[in-house]
This record gives sequence, C-alpha cells and structure tokens, in this order.
Amino acid sequence: MAKLSRQDIMERFEEAVIIAKRLPSVKPAGYKTAWPDIIYTEIEILQQDKKTIRLLPTPEQLTRLDEVLDWIVVLTEVERKLIWLRANHEPWRDVCFKLGMCRSAANEKLNSALDYLSEVIGEYKSST
Repeated sequence: MAKLSRQDIMERFEEAVIIAKRLPSVKPAGYKTAWPDIIYTEIEILQQDKKTIRLLPTPEQLTRLDEVLDWIVVLTEVERKLIWLRANHEPWRDVCFKLGMCRSAANEKLNSALDYLSEVIGEYKSST
C-alpha cells in the first residue's frame, strides 16, 4: 500500500472540516417550543427570504470523516489544533497567535505531524 503524501492527508482534513460543518446541529432531548405554529398566507410566503438548502453529508463522506477522526488520536493536542486550524484555512498569523509559536516552528510542526500520520496510516493499512 502506497503512503499518503502530506498533500493527500491535508486534503482529507480539509474535506473533514467541510463535512463536519454540514452535520446537523445537536439539540437537547425533548427540545420543542411552546409557541403555536404560525400559518402564513401565500403572499407572506412569497415575501419571505429564501432558506438555504443544507445538504447533509453522504454515508461515504461520513465514513471518511470517521477515518480522519481516528487519525487524530495519535497526535498531540497542539498538532491536532494546528492541523484543524490549517485545514479550516486559518491564516498563519492567527494560527501562530492561537498556538503561541512562530510561523517557521508551526510549519515545521505541521509537516512533522503530517509525515508521522503518513507513517502511521501506511503501517495501519499494510497490517489490515
């Protein structure tokens, strides 16, 4: 089994960020309102702002998200934050401020974490 490159792993994390944003919101059990339903007329419905259609992730996307979430278990907390922030396309300046390190150190840590993940994923896939 060929190892995944840094770019491939980063693309999977970027996809995971997008999929995680598309997941439905979590509401407490028994969540409901006491207000009565409002019945709108056709004119009122036409005047309302259009709701954006929120597409739910497919089962294949959820499987890939679960796989990425399994990968982050082997990383340290700083490496996890660093990878998630960069996958979310946060600017380096904000990443460095949040993690308290300079850009070169953050970039080096990101590359070493991606290399380590590549090794771990390659060993895991070859053993199964």
